[in-house]
Amino acid sequence: LELPFDSTRLIAKVSRLLERSKLESNYRDLVEQASDIIFTQDMTGRLTGINSAGAHFLGVEPEKLVGTRFTDAFKLNPRDSEFAATLNQLEPPDNLQFPTEDASGRERWLEIVTSPTKDRQGNTIGLRGVARDITDRKRIELALRDSDERYRLLFDSTPEPIFVYDEETLAFLAVNEAAIRTYGYGRDEFLSMTFEDIRSTEETPALLIKTTTGIDEPLISSPWRHRRKDKSIIYVEMTSHSLA
Repeated sequence: LELPFDSTRLIAKVSRLLERSKLESNYRDLVEQASDIIFTQDMTGRLTGINSAGAHFLGVEPEKLVGTRFTDAFKLNPRDSEFAATLNQLEPPDNLQFPTEDASGRERWLEIVTSPTKDRQGNTIGLRGVARDITDRKRIELALRDSDERYRLLFDSTPEPIFVYDEETLAFLAVNEAAIRTYGYGRDEFLSMTFEDIRSTEETPALLIKTTTGIDEPLISSPWRHRRKDKSIIYVEMTSHSLA
């Protein structure tokens, strides 16, 4: 069977369109089945599309979200205006994070990765983005931050001097307020010094033996002679152990 040239081209074009349609259908299926929120928005910040995960998260049908500003749909607070401005940039940075509420009113945290959407001429006409619920991760981060803050307050409020130093170089890594008061050095001064700087010269060899042999269990030793900033000598008892 011989077909006219135009018919052959038409069949080829129809085949390409069918293949493209199949790819687009597969793409739509992937978007709709995704657990992450996938959305597109125009240059004014209004949503032009959102998947089922996003609609379920917000408790609103996808069709009703189209045309809504992203910042309104996800209930961004006035304090998040800087985030909103960043999101509406032509090429916003990756991994933007912000607090919002889900359909039940619970506070959630989302992390967004975006990329520009372009037309056939290469002009940016909006952006597409993927938003992932990172609430559990954020809660862990905040809990660790609170824990670190409590330990920092405990460290600084302890009435006895405490030093943290590198076992190899003996460089001070941290000192508490009691150490600053007792020895007369400022915090910045301490952090530019080593443990040898506050020890008497004749005790340095013994210090090096203790620090190079390793301290796995708490070790109490006394008396040691320490030197203040004003060159005066004080006698101290020390408890030392390694930090994992």
